[in-house]
Amino acid sequence: TAHYMCLNYHLSIMGGMYKVDILNEIRRFSDIEGGVLVEYICSIEGGHPCYREPLKGFKRPQTELKNVWIACGADSTVMVQIGKLKLPFSASKWLATSVGGVAGRFIVGGLLNNSLKASQPGSPWEKRLEEDNLGLFQRLREISAGKGSLERAVVGNGSPPPLQK
Repeated sequence: TAHYMCLNYHLSIMGGMYKVDILNEIRRFSDIEGGVLVEYICSIEGGHPCYREPLKGFKRPQTELKNVWIACGADSTVMVQIGKLKLPFSASKWLATSVGGVAGRFIVGGLLNNSLKASQPGSPWEKRLEEDNLGLFQRLREISAGKGSLERAVVGNGSPPPLQK
């Protein structure tokens, strides 16, 4: 299922000056009634059945991410993330601050823009959402319709629902 997978992809940063090979194990845990999806994402080490050496010229960072996706009705989600990243190359304070700030804004901005586009008719994701080969999107629909999610749903004026005693 999409609740467990290994993912390998490559990034070229600053015109190819830095080439990064990402190889991560992703574990997801979902609570439909609570309206929550939790992810644990970490780098795959040697000895793991999915391990493979990085491509020539690419370096592999060590990552550990913990994400909590909290559904707030059918149309809103809160994401909480904490993580560690150990770069495969030395980075000066200037480089880390400059690239980190730009990369952070780019990643968060891309996440927001792409998540909004995904629900639009004719989006690049429309076919994958319909096919749902791994069952992840069905599970996400179930989570957003769960009791906890509906209790957190944003009301018509954009405000969260009133707190209940």
